[in-house]
Amino acid sequence: MDIDIIETSPLERQVDITLGADRVEEESVQAFARLRRRVSIPGFRPGKVPQKELVRRYGKGVRAEVVGDLMKASISEALERDDLKEVVYLTPPELVDDSGQGGFSFRFRAELAPAINPQGYLGAKLVIEGKEINEETIDRQIDLMREEAAVFEPVEDRQVVAGDDYLTVSIKPVDPALQSEDLLLDHEMIQPNGQRQFEGLDEAVTGMTVGETREVTVGLTPDGRLARELGLEEVALSVQVHGIKRKVLPPVDDDLAKSVSRFETIEQLREDIRQRQLRAVQRDRKEQIRERLENLLLEKHPIELPAGYLKTRTEEYFAQQMERFQMAGLSREDLEGSRSSIHELVSETVKRRIRLEFILKAIAEREGIDVSAGEVERFLAEVARASGASGIRVQETFSDPNRRAMVEQQLRLDKTLDFLLSQTTILTEEESEARPEDAEPVVGEVAEGESGSEANSESGSEANSESGSEGGGAEPTDADGRIIPAGSESGE
Repeated sequence: MDIDIIETSPLERQVDITLGADRVEEESVQAFARLRRRVSIPGFRPGKVPQKELVRRYGKGVRAEVVGDLMKASISEALERDDLKEVVYLTPPELVDDSGQGGFSFRFRAELAPAINPQGYLGAKLVIEGKEINEETIDRQIDLMREEAAVFEPVEDRQVVAGDDYLTVSIKPVDPALQSEDLLLDHEMIQPNGQRQFEGLDEAVTGMTVGETREVTVGLTPDGRLARELGLEEVALSVQVHGIKRKVLPPVDDDLAKSVSRFETIEQLREDIRQRQLRAVQRDRKEQIRERLENLLLEKHPIELPAGYLKTRTEEYFAQQMERFQMAGLSREDLEGSRSSIHELVSETVKRRIRLEFILKAIAEREGIDVSAGEVERFLAEVARASGASGIRVQETFSDPNRRAMVEQQLRLDKTLDFLLSQTTILTEEESEARPEDAEPVVGEVAEGESGSEANSESGSEANSESGSEGGGAEPTDADGRIIPAGSESGE
């Protein structure tokens, strides 16, 4: 086998492979031998069909099979070469010289991962937004619960509508030709000054009395669905007021806690809110740290991406997103209308993801970070636990070498990011203002010359406490390709 590799660009190679007649003949003999054992031809005993008859009947098919098998085997051999070990994308092979007998030549295009010399990636000092949990934030959550538990009582001491009242009304368009569900209400409760579709409805009904019917003209919110549906700026309505109601909020006591939660006392409810908000703040903090460290890595390592590989990954992710949107209930028409904007967002997401993968892989190689078989097994056990599936079923799912390699790669990337976080100083904005000497270099800067084992890890314990062991993620069906356990906590 002769291999000729031509550099067509820094990230692309044209690979020409020629296979001699001897190798093709050897493979053909084996192919015809396998065929002879399984075919049945009238007039010939099983397994005794002459070679000439097999060639006459099946020669073209066997030739195509042999060529295809040799192409696959030859590509695998070629990819073992040092100058092709960083291949991330291959085009389908094409025959360039094949007479139908003897040897043949074929060609394919290979794209390589960009060469990255990671540097200045340790000792980062990041400033993030600090959030506090205090009694005011808990009070706001309690107020939302009171709103949800509110009751509406009839107003008995007056019959005239005020601007902030809740009303039981019947509404219909004055023009019977206007057909829209939003214009037809029958004894429904509304708050006129809270209507998003209409402008000026509260002013139009203020001063009406219970039982009165009045024709009013109101504006339609310009960017509202009703305005788009009718193509109008205003509409005339017939409004009849049946009753006036007021919202009554329940007091903040144990009865409220029982009605809106599983807790018996308001103090238990407040403590639960405090803990949930604390977890939310911690998650937000981790996300901030991770995102800003990723941004720093991207800034420090601008790289070109292989075009075919990027296109393939983008189209795969785009198809996944479109399928998810459809499963969420969005119509094909709505999706088609947003297709270009969705594709643009997907493209940017995939570019970021691929760049980070290449950068983190280079750092992992520099630092000797790898994933053991035991770590993979523990991760798969966590997937089984989180998803409720049996360990045997999960092992069967990931028994495919390619899927298992995906798991190992993602675990290695996450482990590398955790390592970087362990070497990072994290300061809140308040801390950076109080200790300006510790806040330099800030986001986007890393102490130059610090890499490998020489880096200063003064804040390793703090960053580790922030990053935890969040690196492992999930089933390969995740939108951005990250592997995250199916049952992991996603929010409160």
